[in-house]
Amino acid sequence: MRRKLLCMLLLVQWACILMGQTINYGSFNIRYANGDRGTIHDWANRRDTLTSFIRHAGLSICGMQEVLYEQLLDLQARLPEYDYVGVGRDDGQTEGEFSPIFFRRSEWRALKSGTFWLSPTPDVVGSKGWDAVLPRIATWALLRHRQSGEQLICVSTHFDHIGVQARVESGRLILQQVRKIAGRLPMVLTGDFNVGMESDVYQSIMHDPDYPLLDSYLVGAPHEGVFYTYHDFGRRPVERCSKIDFIFISPDIKVNRTLIPQESRIEGARIMSDHNPVVATLQLP
Repeated sequence: MRRKLLCMLLLVQWACILMGQTINYGSFNIRYANGDRGTIHDWANRRDTLTSFIRHAGLSICGMQEVLYEQLLDLQARLPEYDYVGVGRDDGQTEGEFSPIFFRRSEWRALKSGTFWLSPTPDVVGSKGWDAVLPRIATWALLRHRQSGEQLICVSTHFDHIGVQARVESGRLILQQVRKIAGRLPMVLTGDFNVGMESDVYQSIMHDPDYPLLDSYLVGAPHEGVFYTYHDFGRRPVERCSKIDFIFISPDIKVNRTLIPQESRIEGARIMSDHNPVVATLQLP
């Protein structure tokens, strides 16, 4: 009886491996720590709620934006079960915004990782591209699943909020760079793109001739929560809120569910960020 039970368990385990791993993947602009000092939205008032969400949502991997070094240290302290990759955009070390990728250490191992700048000189630290107002980066990681051995290329980015050309060129650059790094491995691209679904930037990512991606939000999987991500700490009326944060996937990844949890609209509430996170339950090939 024990032998039969053991064989059944092994068969189930191997079936799960052959079907591909199912993981919860997140994208989260957590809002700079220096923007709301002395208010209810100060980072010190948000960090515990935010990290509790990441843990309770069961995020296996999460690409983040607007992370300053002090916030990175807080995230590490409150999420000890996660490793991360990423550097600051100003000096390639600790200065300026990080777009880090956090991943559960028990599930994933980073085989390679790096950061490049969204500019015509992507290897030049601190370089600005095209009509961008600020230096912008993309952080990537080639992760290997510890149980199944599956590999996944992950990218986290934050496009410029002003430069129209910079946003279009940034999308093209990321897809070019990823092809060099990982070829045709399954890929997830997360970020704050500072544009909506009607934009040329969004369309160029979805219809790249060499590496087209899918918006996980639109593949027909059940969606829970609201339709928008940016809400300015609940100060914007819902009809004026916008979806500018996305989880793009390569076509070989299946989406089982998506979630954008609604922010609190109660006055004085400790809201996690001025953006809602985006979560997708993905089944890897």
